[in-house]
Amino acid sequence: MAIQSTPAGFSGSQNKAYSLFSIMTGHIGPIICLCATDDGKLASGDGVRMWNLRKMTELDRPSGAGQRGATTALSWIRREDEPDDGLVYGTANGFLVCWKETTSGENSLFEETYCVQIAKAVEVTGIAFEAGSNRIAICNRNSGVQVFLTDSRMELHHIFSIAISNHIPKAIAFGQMNGEHKDILTFGLYDGNIHMLRGRDGKVQQTRNTGGNAAVNARRGVFCIDDPLQGAALYRLDSGARIRTYPVGMEKPPRPRQVTFAEDCSVILSGSDHGVVYVFDRRSGEVLDKLKVGDDRIQATTATDIDETPFVLTAIAKGKGEASDIIVWQKNTDNRVQRKVKGHFPETWDSLKIVVSVCLCVASVVLIVHNLEVRVHFPDQFFVDQPAPYILHGQINADIVEKAMDYLGLI
Repeated sequence: MAIQSTPAGFSGSQNKAYSLFSIMTGHIGPIICLCATDDGKLASGDGVRMWNLRKMTELDRPSGAGQRGATTALSWIRREDEPDDGLVYGTANGFLVCWKETTSGENSLFEETYCVQIAKAVEVTGIAFEAGSNRIAICNRNSGVQVFLTDSRMELHHIFSIAISNHIPKAIAFGQMNGEHKDILTFGLYDGNIHMLRGRDGKVQQTRNTGGNAAVNARRGVFCIDDPLQGAALYRLDSGARIRTYPVGMEKPPRPRQVTFAEDCSVILSGSDHGVVYVFDRRSGEVLDKLKVGDDRIQATTATDIDETPFVLTAIAKGKGEASDIIVWQKNTDNRVQRKVKGHFPETWDSLKIVVSVCLCVASVVLIVHNLEVRVHFPDQFFVDQPAPYILHGQINADIVEKAMDYLGLI
């Protein structure tokens, strides 16, 4: 697909880690949400549009009623027993809509299978899907959280609904397993609270104070939120402890923006109010690149890998009635390889990771045995009123093992 003319203020990749791949046009008004699949389909809204990222063409969409309102949240869904994708989106007028893929391939076709207006017709602010249980969780501006089960026809069946007092959720996500179901996390828009809900019935189990738009990676045990005043902030999923802040400058009044994990959670993406997409290294906090899109706000970002090549997708948030573009960036593969192990091929890096993994496993076993020995001798040290240097040494070793495994992407 030929690249259209670039937006005003466009200057591209500062560190040349990414190349402009395509500019997709067609949206009118601000684009506030993006979501991509692993096989190269993109959904965008306001006004839901779908795209084939392999061909950079727009897909046909089912016709929808104009009174449903602006699209405010969306999520792709794929049941483990179904080869085709579905798309669920919510609107400013409180509609929840599901489209099912009926013909797959380069020219995918979709049909609408579900449409319902939630109580009190308020804005749907977040949607999340959990493939293991085929559950969808949504939140809305009326403090509500609802959970549905999707069947093979992509129809939704209500499980439970709750309202959280004095809490307006901006985002929602599935967390870690707790019994038969995963916990559900809601992220407050105004109060800064994160509520952990029991997956079975939605009962509030725990409340933490951080807030903002959010991205969750349960496998790595971390979540990242949009802090409009500072940038992006990374937290541990189990304890809620803040790990690191990734600063993003602010030049205009704050608005919510998407934050995204990319490249197997090694990279964090954040938009800005000055037309720059920041690409951060998750572990070090270093700014790997700045993608200068233009001068307007960037509220929507997402990422996907196509044929093992990372892609970053960003959307310009123009005003109502103005054309807004989606900018597609492709990562320069040579930079990706060099960043892993400078001067080595990917196969060498994989081999090195295997060797180091074995060494770390052995070190962990030795550490456990050593700590057991410390426990046995601890009373002797206590009675002679001596410090326990071996315990401190064991803790240091544990920290070194954990940090090394995290650096290598093993945890």
